[in-house]
Amino acid sequence: MISRDFVVPSSILLHPPVDTSISLGESFFLTCVARGYPLPAVSWRRDGAPIAPGVEFNITEFQMPILNVSTVTSILELCNAQLTHSGIYTCEAQNSLGADPRFTNVATRDFNFSVLSEWTLT
Repeated sequence: MISRDFVVPSSILLHPPVDTSISLGESFFLTCVARGYPLPAVSWRRDGAPIAPGVEFNITEFQMPILNVSTVTSILELCNAQLTHSGIYTCEAQNSLGADPRFTNVATRDFNFSVLSEWTLT
Protein backbone atom coordinates (compact mmCIF):
# COMPACT_ATOMS: atom_id res chain seq x y z
CA MET A 1 0.00 0.00 0.00
CA ILE A 2 1.35 3.41 -0.93
CA SER A 3 0.89 6.22 1.56
CA ARG A 4 0.34 9.68 0.15
CA ASP A 5 0.81 12.73 2.26
CA PHE A 6 -1.28 15.74 1.46
CA VAL A 7 -1.54 19.26 2.76
CA VAL A 8 -4.38 21.77 2.65
CA PRO A 9 -3.75 25.49 3.19
CA SER A 10 -5.60 27.02 6.11
CA SER A 11 -8.78 28.85 5.23
CA ILE A 12 -11.62 30.36 7.22
CA LEU A 13 -15.00 28.89 6.31
CA LEU A 14 -17.24 30.89 8.65
CA HIS A 15 -16.50 34.25 10.21
CA PRO A 16 -18.31 37.14 11.91
CA PRO A 17 -19.90 39.94 9.87
CA VAL A 18 -17.74 42.88 8.82
CA ASP A 19 -19.54 45.25 11.24
CA THR A 20 -21.13 44.42 14.59
CA SER A 21 -22.67 46.77 17.15
CA ILE A 22 -23.28 45.92 20.80
CA SER A 23 -24.62 47.81 23.81
CA LEU A 24 -22.63 48.60 26.91
CA GLY A 25 -22.77 45.77 29.42
CA GLU A 26 -23.75 43.14 26.87
CA SER A 27 -21.84 39.95 26.17
CA PHE A 28 -20.70 39.16 22.68
CA PHE A 29 -19.30 36.17 20.89
CA LEU A 30 -17.24 36.10 17.71
CA THR A 31 -16.84 32.73 16.00
CA CYS A 32 -14.41 31.54 13.34
CA VAL A 33 -14.41 28.11 11.72
CA ALA A 34 -11.21 27.22 9.88
CA ARG A 35 -9.97 24.17 8.02
CA GLY A 36 -6.66 22.88 6.77
CA TYR A 37 -4.11 20.12 6.99
CA PRO A 38 -2.09 20.30 9.07
CA LEU A 39 -4.74 21.65 11.43
CA PRO A 40 -4.53 25.45 11.51
CA ALA A 41 -3.97 27.39 14.70
CA VAL A 42 -6.50 30.17 15.22
CA SER A 43 -5.48 33.41 16.89
CA TRP A 44 -7.40 36.58 17.79
CA ARG A 45 -6.27 40.22 17.80
CA ARG A 46 -7.93 43.54 18.64
CA ASP A 47 -6.51 46.56 16.81
CA GLY A 48 -3.45 44.46 15.96
CA ALA A 49 -2.67 43.40 19.55
CA PRO A 50 -2.93 39.69 20.43
CA ILE A 51 -5.87 38.68 22.62
CA ALA A 52 -5.14 36.12 25.30
CA PRO A 53 -7.77 34.39 27.40
CA GLY A 54 -8.00 35.92 30.84
CA VAL A 55 -9.98 38.45 32.80
CA GLU A 56 -11.69 40.18 29.84
CA PHE A 57 -11.88 37.48 27.18
CA ASN A 58 -12.53 33.74 27.02
CA ILE A 59 -11.48 31.69 24.01
CA THR A 60 -13.00 28.26 23.42
CA GLU A 61 -11.82 25.92 20.67
CA PHE A 62 -12.87 22.52 19.45
CA GLN A 63 -11.80 20.36 16.53
CA MET A 64 -13.67 18.12 14.10
CA PRO A 65 -12.39 16.09 11.16
CA ILE A 66 -14.44 16.42 7.98
CA LEU A 67 -13.47 14.28 4.96
CA ASN A 68 -9.85 13.90 6.09
CA VAL A 69 -9.44 17.66 6.52
CA SER A 70 -9.58 18.92 10.07
CA THR A 71 -11.60 21.93 11.11
CA VAL A 72 -11.21 24.03 14.20
CA THR A 73 -13.88 26.29 15.67
CA SER A 74 -12.67 29.20 17.81
CA ILE A 75 -15.10 31.31 19.84
CA LEU A 76 -14.03 34.63 21.36
CA GLU A 77 -16.29 35.68 24.25
CA LEU A 78 -16.46 39.00 26.08
CA CYS A 79 -18.80 39.64 29.00
CA ASN A 80 -19.80 43.16 30.06
CA ALA A 81 -18.73 45.13 26.99
CA GLN A 82 -17.32 48.61 27.60
CA LEU A 83 -16.57 51.46 25.18
CA THR A 84 -12.89 50.46 25.29
CA HIS A 85 -13.79 47.10 23.70
CA SER A 86 -14.64 48.75 20.38
CA GLY A 87 -12.13 48.08 17.65
CA ILE A 88 -11.11 45.89 14.75
CA TYR A 89 -11.03 42.24 15.74
CA THR A 90 -9.06 39.78 13.63
CA CYS A 91 -9.48 36.04 13.50
CA GLU A 92 -6.55 34.37 11.74
CA ALA A 93 -6.11 30.72 10.81
CA GLN A 94 -2.54 29.65 10.12
CA ASN A 95 -0.74 26.45 9.26
CA SER A 96 2.56 25.64 7.55
CA LEU A 97 1.13 26.62 4.15
CA GLY A 98 -0.02 30.11 5.08
CA ALA A 99 -2.50 32.28 6.90
CA ASP A 100 -6.06 33.48 6.29
CA PRO A 101 -7.09 36.55 8.37
CA ARG A 102 -10.63 37.95 8.61
CA PHE A 103 -11.60 41.28 10.17
CA THR A 104 -14.65 42.47 12.12
CA ASN A 105 -15.30 46.02 13.28
CA VAL A 106 -16.97 45.91 16.71
CA ALA A 107 -18.66 49.12 17.85
CA THR A 108 -19.71 49.37 21.49
CA ARG A 109 -22.60 51.79 21.88
CA ASP A 110 -23.80 53.68 24.93
CA PHE A 111 -27.47 52.92 24.24
CA ASN A 112 -29.66 49.85 24.18
CA PHE A 113 -29.19 48.74 20.58
CA SER A 114 -28.13 45.38 19.22
CA VAL A 115 -27.59 44.06 15.74
CA LEU A 116 -28.17 40.38 15.24
CA SER A 117 -25.02 38.83 13.94
CA GLU A 118 -25.13 37.80 10.32
CA TRP A 119 -22.63 35.10 9.51
CA THR A 120 -20.75 35.07 6.27
CA LEU A 121 -20.04 31.73 4.66
CA THR A 122 -17.02 31.73 2.38
